[in-house]
Amino acid sequence: EAGQTDAGKDAPVIAADSLFQPVSVIALRTSADDPIGSPSDVVVTPEALTVVDGRQANVKVFDRGGTLIHTISRPGDGPGEMRGPVSAIALDGGRLLVADRRRSVLTWWDTSGTLLNEELVPGSWTGLMRLPGSSRLLLVGRHTVADSAGEDDVFVLHEVDETGRIQASYRPFVLPSKPLQQSFSGFYAAAIGPFVVSGAYTSNEIEFHDRRTGTDRSVAIGGPWYHAPEWPSKSIPGGVAGVDAWAHRQVLLIRLHALEKGRLLAEFLAYNEAGDRLFRYAVADTTGRELVSTTPTPFEILRTAGDTAYGVVVDSMGATTLRTAVVRD
Repeated sequence: EAGQTDAGKDAPVIAADSLFQPVSVIALRTSADDPIGSPSDVVVTPEALTVVDGRQANVKVFDRGGTLIHTISRPGDGPGEMRGPVSAIALDGGRLLVADRRRSVLTWWDTSGTLLNEELVPGSWTGLMRLPGSSRLLLVGRHTVADSAGEDDVFVLHEVDETGRIQASYRPFVLPSKPLQQSFSGFYAAAIGPFVVSGAYTSNEIEFHDRRTGTDRSVAIGGPWYHAPEWPSKSIPGGVAGVDAWAHRQVLLIRLHALEKGRLLAEFLAYNEAGDRLFRYAVADTTGRELVSTTPTPFEILRTAGDTAYGVVVDSMGATTLRTAVVRD
């Protein structure tokens, strides 16, 4: 893990409020029997605000004022049902494409929430995004491959077209060998110009893949506040409570976001002494040079579009808001 603690040591640490300029807060009004449980992605279009809800296993579509229009799908394993939706993309004609991590499917929906098509794409997917300057989408996750030595899990990036057909695949990183590290091995990526930048919970090492040349480079990112996860040599005692307590002591890379002007926004999760989730951010350029990092903030970013950042906040009373901010230069 050499070099990780030095990442960003020369970049200034600024208040999160100095990096994010608030734009709007919109209350999202849901039905009492189907509140937003665990938002994993948000899609904002001129017509609608769409929230992917991993816990409720559905997708909720609101008008621009925050009133629920309809809910897409329900928990289950049948056609059009969901188990773990993680990400969505708006397509032409108001259609919506959703990636389901646990069912390993892509589903297409029309503007009324009617299922149009469903395609199996083997793997466990954590993200879906557009590739700049291309009609292709990027599907991020992992899958199991078999060879003469048996089966192994690898990290994979699929370039798919809007019908779900795989056009190219690359970056087959092997997952960590320790079981605990495997259990904390969510993978993330961002597409910035010709680069696909990827990373994982397990460290602050991120990979830059140049789609033009096929070359790769690895850099460390994270301010002076970052410390590498403290992986025990054996399993953590205390069951779920013990794992939860362990996670609360770590700083974990959880998302990567593309910004304008060739900038990358890396998002890290940590906890305060009261157990509240807090987020730190680091901004870098496409050479991997870190420009700035932030102090903790409760603002969790689910998606960026240009320099606009979107997050869905569920407070202790269950009230849900969509918060929008601009990432300053």
